[in-house]
Amino acid sequence: MLLRPNLVLLPLVLAACHDSVSWSRVEHPDATAHDVSFAAPDTPVAGDSHGSDVADPAPPGTSIAALIALAASGTRYVDLLLAPAIVTYVRATRADEPTAFFVQQAGTGPALVVITTLATELVPGDRVRFVAHTLSTGSGITTVSAITDLVVEPTAFDVDQWARDPLTIDWAHGTPTLVRFDATVTGDYDFADRGYLQAPIVTRGLALALRMPDALMRTLGLHARCTVQVERAVVWRTHDQPQPTVFDADDVSVSCSPRPPPPVAAGAIVINEVDYAGPGPELVELYNRTDQAIDLAPYDLQIIDGSTIALAGTLAPHAYAVIGPARSDDVLTVPLPPSALPDGPAHGLRLVARDAGRVIDAVLYDVTTPIAPALMALGEGTPSPLHDDPHELGSQALARCPDHGDTDDNFWDFAVVPFATPGAPNGCLQ
Repeated sequence: MLLRPNLVLLPLVLAACHDSVSWSRVEHPDATAHDVSFAAPDTPVAGDSHGSDVADPAPPGTSIAALIALAASGTRYVDLLLAPAIVTYVRATRADEPTAFFVQQAGTGPALVVITTLATELVPGDRVRFVAHTLSTGSGITTVSAITDLVVEPTAFDVDQWARDPLTIDWAHGTPTLVRFDATVTGDYDFADRGYLQAPIVTRGLALALRMPDALMRTLGLHARCTVQVERAVVWRTHDQPQPTVFDADDVSVSCSPRPPPPVAAGAIVINEVDYAGPGPELVELYNRTDQAIDLAPYDLQIIDGSTIALAGTLAPHAYAVIGPARSDDVLTVPLPPSALPDGPAHGLRLVARDAGRVIDAVLYDVTTPIAPALMALGEGTPSPLHDDPHELGSQALARCPDHGDTDDNFWDFAVVPFATPGAPNGCLQ
């Protein structure tokens, strides 16, 4: 056999049913990728003293489309020489997944997955040919899992120019060609298939699922406030779910806004104390009953038959906030407009999540006469008949007793106390 002077043969162990493969790497960096043809390793080339000045035509071979058609027909074992193809992507070895590379013979595809235990790395842009022996197909993805006689020729071709626009791909039937896009993540990631997670995305109105190895997805932490710039992915499907798949962190850039805090459950923050008619300034006290700090910015204090007060600041775990006059200590304070709390029968307050109108806590008080059902529904349980009377000794504020206790019934949760204790435990009488 006549070889180019710079041709190297390397032994390579492949599938269990094949002992070895001959690897030939032809150093020819100026080759173009649009002419996916080979000078055969044993073909005389120009300047070779052992042959003529003109190389013989490249050997014929089987197209990728033909191999895909054979696999789709149920053919499993073949002995076919693949016509020259370009390596478009190399998937690194993982603990539960062997090395694989992807090949195409044209920019629009189709593409083939080749599983092999290559000892020497392939590089995207390499031109290859080999003899295929074992075919399989699943979810429309055709795989060659046993090859021999692999020949590799480096080229200067940039395979990224073959990366396609997602809107030009038939995602129901497409093969694993390259794809490039920007997208918005629309939800949290979840299970895709063994070893992989997926996150829902939208790119220019097209809804897909971005698939990645689980470790990569967890590292990136994709969620609904992220955008992704995918430089290089392959078309994939699992159970007919279109999934552009990224295998390497270098192939994707991620930008995320801070994840929104989890919604506050009803009763997590309680209206703990109210002083609406005492000799001192009006105030409402809140208490955080949880072990987590809570951002108050998404919440409003709604005054029944009154105004709405937008809250702000971060309420520390098991801490008080006062909606009222400014303070000199470190208790969180939100200003309360003058005479904001109505004085009279059947009044109340509600702490509401602004975006959804979800009620976190509510209290209806000073109810001594029958009231309309609609008003009754604004509180929790039975309305409290108690009232804050500045002229009645020992009745200067309404407070939860015990302090920050909550049974979801205003009648049992509130008591009148001799004085308000904003920013401190309520002065409940024993």
